[in-house]
Amino acid sequence: MLSPEKLWEDVLGVIQKEISKPSYETWLVHLKPIAYKNDTFYIQAKDSRTKAWIEDRYRSVISKEMERITGRSVNVVVTLTERVQLWTQLTGLS
Repeated sequence: MLSPEKLWEDVLGVIQKEISKPSYETWLVHLKPIAYKNDTFYIQAKDSRTKAWIEDRYRSVISKEMERITGRSVNVVVTLTERVQLWTQLTGLS
């Protein structure tokens, strides 16, 4: 299985070619992979606006590209920076 960082790097490499540079730099470049477990990929967003934008406009694109790379259906979950530490402790994801 690919590491979250490698999978995210591969996904960004493809998406970067498909969207405008300003959109990529505004919305995607600051996201951070948290974990990839049980066909769910967890991404950290810096604020609620970014989280909402990714969920509304890019989550399906990210999920489809992950499915293409992994050969599996991947659920994408976006969470906020301030929640990551507590969330990781509670879920055991790292």
